[in-house]
Amino acid sequence: MEYSYKGYKIKIEQDPDPESPRTWDNLGYIMESNTKYDLGDVKETPEIIKKTMKRKDIIWLPYYLMDHGSISVSTVDFGCQGDSAQIGIICVTREKVKKDFGIKRITQEWVDKIKDQLKSEVETMNQHLQGDVHGYSIEDTQGNDIDSCWGFYCEDYCKMEAEDVVDSYIPKSIKFVKKISE
Repeated sequence: MEYSYKGYKIKIEQDPDPESPRTWDNLGYIMESNTKYDLGDVKETPEIIKKTMKRKDIIWLPYYLMDHGSISVSTVDFGCQGDSAQIGIICVTREKVKKDFGIKRITQEWVDKIKDQLKSEVETMNQHLQGDVHGYSIEDTQGNDIDSCWGFYCEDYCKMEAEDVVDSYIPKSIKFVKKISE
């Protein structure tokens, strides 16, 4: 996408080499048993994953894969027999939750919040797999590059950030021109 904003040219493009969100400081830990893809933090046997799901000190959600022309992951079954299956879980220990959030007791409300966070981490991984990661570049009226940034996991957020850069650049330019003309 290329467009003009307040006299500047903004280009929003797909990030050709995005960093995997699994390298970030995530709350959850993805255990997967699928050997064809590298879609988690560690590969485990289905037996180890089942044992982990039974542990009382773990909060977890299922981790599903769909391979139907492109790869997708989710915490909800895709319902596409033959092309999708549960390949693991995303989980976190209750001890880590207590430590990271500074709480003594994990209520059901906290469990729900943690599950929302785990779901969000899987959604971000899915964006990565789908190529839904973007960057922007900005040129002034003379065609000079003034800024660029990559790794936005939402095209709308990328566009908003680029426009914020232009907005912050314009007042500086106006002040500079005023100072010279005085």
